[in-house]
Amino acid sequence: MTTNQTLKISGMLNQHEFKERYIFISQRIANGLSRPDLAFLLGKSTYDVTDYEHLCGQVRMNFKDYEVMATLYKNSAPAAPVFYTQANNIDISGERRMIRGTVTERAREWQIEFLHPWKIKGENKPIAICGDLHRPAEQDSKITELVIEYLLSLKKTGYFQHGCTAFQLYHQLNNTKAKHWQPRCLTVLRQTVYAHVHSGEFQIHQQNGQLFYQLKK
Repeated sequence: MTTNQTLKISGMLNQHEFKERYIFISQRIANGLSRPDLAFLLGKSTYDVTDYEHLCGQVRMNFKDYEVMATLYKNSAPAAPVFYTQANNIDISGERRMIRGTVTERAREWQIEFLHPWKIKGENKPIAICGDLHRPAEQDSKITELVIEYLLSLKKTGYFQHGCTAFQLYHQLNNTKAKHWQPRCLTVLRQTVYAHVHSGEFQIHQQNGQLFYQLKK
């Protein structure tokens, strides 16, 4: 999506499924992660994360995904919307209903607004989540140099012989060298690892549903 563009989305979800997506988006934004960065850590494509946030019922997150996010996030999960779960004494929380949304991206701000069929405190109001797209990049050259040196040191120790996940790479980098540069160091790590894949230095293989990065033999 380009700057100042609006995208319409929709999907059939029940209250539980919508709340999962609301918390997923809110936590990602609160912790300063872009969709590509989070997808990289989860071993998924950016399309998976985008489709999940855009209410696609066929895309789901599994237990392993939530384990990674629980370890990754500093900020705790926000409170989910409290919907009325009954109508005419019938539980409607598990019924799938149409939800529509609008995703708007401006120069420095991103917003997603959901129109839903349920009531909160007796009223039906849209639910919006906003995020700041502005990321200072004045230290990118230093971060890039640090990440390249980090990957080089791991190669020398044979760390990539059997492969490792993106989350393992980030977790070790964050704990040893780049804690004060979150989340920018994650973006640079993703870009650098993908550059190694495109150059043919790294190869990707899948194991137990996870992506592993390994030196090409």
